[in-house]
Amino acid sequence: MLKKILFPIIFLFFVACSGGGSSSSSNPSSSIQTVTGVLLDSAISGVTYSCDSTIDITTIDGNFTCPLNSTVTFTIGGINLGSFIISTAQSIEQLTPAKLYGLENDNITDIRVLNFIQLVQSLDTDNNATNGIDINSITRDNLIGFSLDISDMNTAQNDLNTTLTSIGRNLIFQNEALEHYIDTLQNTLDVTLKSEPYYYQQWYLEHNSTFYTQNNINENAHINSVNLLKSYTGNGVKIAIIDDGLDTTHEDLEGSIINSYNVSTKSTNVSHTNQSDYHGTAITGIIGARVNSKGIQGIASKSKIIFLKHKEGMSDSETIELFNKAQEFGADIINCSWGTYDVSQSVKDKIVDLANTGRDGKGTIIVFASGNDDRDMGNDESSIPEVISVGSTDKDNLRAWYGNYGENLDIVAPGGYDIGITTLDSMGSNGISSIDDNYLLYNDSNSFIGTSASAPIISGVIALMLEKNPNLTRNEIENILKNSSDKIGNVSYENERNNYYGYGKVNLERIFSLMSL
Repeated sequence: MLKKILFPIIFLFFVACSGGGSSSSSNPSSSIQTVTGVLLDSAISGVTYSCDSTIDITTIDGNFTCPLNSTVTFTIGGINLGSFIISTAQSIEQLTPAKLYGLENDNITDIRVLNFIQLVQSLDTDNNATNGIDINSITRDNLIGFSLDISDMNTAQNDLNTTLTSIGRNLIFQNEALEHYIDTLQNTLDVTLKSEPYYYQQWYLEHNSTFYTQNNINENAHINSVNLLKSYTGNGVKIAIIDDGLDTTHEDLEGSIINSYNVSTKSTNVSHTNQSDYHGTAITGIIGARVNSKGIQGIASKSKIIFLKHKEGMSDSETIELFNKAQEFGADIINCSWGTYDVSQSVKDKIVDLANTGRDGKGTIIVFASGNDDRDMGNDESSIPEVISVGSTDKDNLRAWYGNYGENLDIVAPGGYDIGITTLDSMGSNGISSIDDNYLLYNDSNSFIGTSASAPIISGVIALMLEKNPNLTRNEIENILKNSSDKIGNVSYENERNNYYGYGKVNLERIFSLMSL
C-alpha cells in the first residue's frame, strides 16, 4: 500500500508595520506570500531546500515552504538535485523530478529523472520507498562535499557506491526505482504514461541524445525509425517466429499470440521449459512487444504473432513441418534467428517454394540471421538467395565483429556488442536477467546481442512495410530494402553491396520515403 500523500496549498502572509512616532511618516506595509508544496517520488523527507533566505529540510510528508515567485533549490549533502521557479502555488502541489526539470509528468525516460529516483530511493532510511522516502541526517552529513552531476551519475558511480556502502546503503537498480516511480505516477498521481519505461534504452530504434552520450553510441547507430512507429504498428500482419520456448504469459505480449505449435509435442504448448529457452521470448519482444507502458515497444507492436517452437537436432522433416505450419497459419513473414551451416536440399526446396509461392503468389518473406561465428555463411539457411540474410552492426555503427559474411548477405541491422539490445526476458525466476525479472536490459551481464537480435529488427521493419502496402511482393520488398540501406563502414560497395555489410544498414525513414514515390 502506498503511503498517502497530501498536497497542501498553504498561504502565509507576514505583515511588517512601521513603528509609531509623530516625527516620522509611516512606511507602507509589505507582505510576502508563501506557498507549500510536496517533493515527490514518494513523499521525500530530509532533503535540504533553500529559497530566498530560507534553508530547511522537507518534512515527513515531503513538504517545503517558500515565497511565491522564488527559486527553490534541493540538495542532499553536496549533491544538487535541481532548482525550480515557483510561479504559482499549483506548480509545486506535486513536484515530481520530471516537473523539477521542466518536463511533463509522464516523462520517465529523461536521464535526470531516472538518476533522481535511483538516488533518492537508494538513500531511503528503511529501503522501502512504498512507505515514503526519508533521507536522514547521517546520510546528508556523509554526502557533504560529494560532487555529483544528476545528469551523469556514471562518472561518479564508483565513488558514490563507496560512500553508500560506508553508511550501509547500496545503489539500487534503475529499473527497480522506475517500477516504484511508475506506481506512484499511475496510482497516486493518476498520470497516464505515453511511453514505455525502457524505450529510452532501445538505442537501435532512434537517437536519444542523453542515452547516446552516456553510452558513447554513434549518432547514426539506430535504424531511423523517427516518428514512424507512432504511425505504423504492423497492424494485421502475421509474423511466424520459429525459435525455442516463449513465455506466453509475458506482460508485454498480452494478446499478441494468435497461433502456436510445438514440433516436439505436436501441441500448441510452446512455453519455455527452462532458462535456456529464453531466446524465443527475446526475439518476440523485439518484433511484437505491446505498447502498454510496461516495458519496451516492439517494432511491429500490433502485429499478429505465430510462434512455432523448434528443438535441438531437428530432422529435415521436422524443419519442413514447421515451415508448413507457418504456411498453414497464413504467415506473411517468417523469422528464423538460427541456422545449421548444413541445410539439406529438401529443406532448401521447401524454403524456396514458400518464398516464391506463399502469400497467394506474392511470396512469403523469410528472414534468417547470418550467424555469429565471424565466418563465411557457407551452406547455411541464411545463404539461400530467396531468403533475407541479416548481419549485425554495433553501437559504433560498424559491422559487429562476430557477424558471418558472404556473397548472399543482404542487409545489416543493430545487434550490439558493448551494449545489448533491450528486449523481453522470461518472467520472474524463469529468465536469465541479472537486473530485471522480466526484461533483458542493454547493460545486463546476460544482455541480448548477435545476429539473432538483428533478424527480428528486419522482420519488424518488413511488417511495417506490409501494413503500408499489403500487396508488395517479396521481390519488391527486397529491392526496397536494398535501395534504401545506408552504405556504412568506410568500405567499398561493388554493385551496391559488400560481403560484410550486404547492401548496407536498414534505414526505416528512407524505406518509407522510397515507398511514397
